[in-house]
Amino acid sequence: MRETLTKAERLSSTKAIEQLFDRRRTEGGTLLAYPCQVLYVPTAEPQSRVLLTVSKKKFKKAVDRNRIKRLLREAYRKQKALTPLPVPLDMAFIVVAKEMVSWEDCQKGMRKAFAKLLEATNERPQS
Repeated sequence: MRETLTKAERLSSTKAIEQLFDRRRTEGGTLLAYPCQVLYVPTAEPQSRVLLTVSKKKFKKAVDRNRIKRLLREAYRKQKALTPLPVPLDMAFIVVAKEMVSWEDCQKGMRKAFAKLLEATNERPQS
């Protein structure tokens, strides 16, 4: 598997993002894997899609927000190659940390998130 993050793997459509936030209560779920909160729902798309967001309220400078998103993108890109998910999901990684996170924190958080996602998707009955 190639370790890339293509345009098709990014959740960018407003409609898809709204559906993710609406459907997570009934069909998906929420989990916490510091430095992120992860929202997820199963999707009919052929591959998983991801949204990374950092609050402007917590990180005032765009430089800081962009750095955190860059670290998270890289951690996600590496982890998805190591731990493929059994079903395609739409996911939103929302940063909940209050101060700048390190590369190690991002890696640990992403590993924890994927472990919890695997556990959650294996528990859920396939429809």
